[in-house]
Amino acid sequence: DTNIDLSFRKEIKINFKNRSQLNNIINFLIPYSIPKSFIENFTNLKNNIEKDFPFNVSKIYTESSIWQEDTLRFWSAINKFKGSKINFFQHGGAYTEKINGQVDLEYFLSDNHIIFAKKNKKKEIQYTDKVFLRNKNINKPKNNRILFPISFVSNFNTDYQHPANTEFNFYYKDVFDFLDNINKEVQKKITLRLVPNIDKKNIYLKILKNKYSHLKIETPKKSIKESLKDYNLFIGSINSTTFIESFLSGISSIHILSKNTFLPKKCYKNFYDKLKRENIIFENGKSAAIFLNRKINDDKYWSSNKRKKSNREFIKNIIFKKI
Repeated sequence: DTNIDLSFRKEIKINFKNRSQLNNIINFLIPYSIPKSFIENFTNLKNNIEKDFPFNVSKIYTESSIWQEDTLRFWSAINKFKGSKINFFQHGGAYTEKINGQVDLEYFLSDNHIIFAKKNKKKEIQYTDKVFLRNKNINKPKNNRILFPISFVSNFNTDYQHPANTEFNFYYKDVFDFLDNINKEVQKKITLRLVPNIDKKNIYLKILKNKYSHLKIETPKKSIKESLKDYNLFIGSINSTTFIESFLSGISSIHILSKNTFLPKKCYKNFYDKLKRENIIFENGKSAAIFLNRKINDDKYWSSNKRKKSNREFIKNIIFKKI
């Protein structure tokens, strides 16, 4: 790892035809925005790849972790330039979203884009992992508790993301609105499940612990699959892999997908809209909380064939025809 060469970086400028204030700001920011792997650490990366990685491979299979790994990105780019085929596997549930920069970039770079959802584009291939399908109908509640996983992920690299980026703010507003509006009876049953290995300095974690210290908050020691087996009710808050897994598992659930941050593709919109009409998906945290307060002890409602049928139809249309 080498030190930042700021004198060299400041020589990097764009020769704009017009010297507007915006263009001046862009040129000011450029020296501070380029990753070290592009400049100071470039030679080290190149040498490490040439020493430890194979070349002239015919096919590369990868998923979203490549975005956090400079070495893998560099190695993949070299092989792609030499004729290798790059195939991206789906990670997360965002492939039904109309606007998602990471998904669009994956598709653009892929020779084949391997996804859970049904094929809608030329390069897409539907593949539903058998390990993934082992979650089907696993829910056998051992307690009367409510599982509420809290997401701390973003499509922005944490080294460069602004702490007040809009996506985060909208997401946590709905989480806090939900927690602020559930009654004491529901609060006693909730477990807030954090992501493993979360940074203890995370600002949203501090807010959760300070504002909702009366709630059970856990850093998980077992997989989400085990939790989906044991809990009685699931609260979803993001269009993720776990969102899909909850439907597969058979656990009773409601989900908060904010209209401010979630917009499904046209071909999937009707399926999400149907879950809204069935009070399975809510557009904000407050409305989800009010509904849960009213229905928390209605066992007949949660076990109704109508809800179960809605869940099955959603999975059938979104991911797997034979579910």
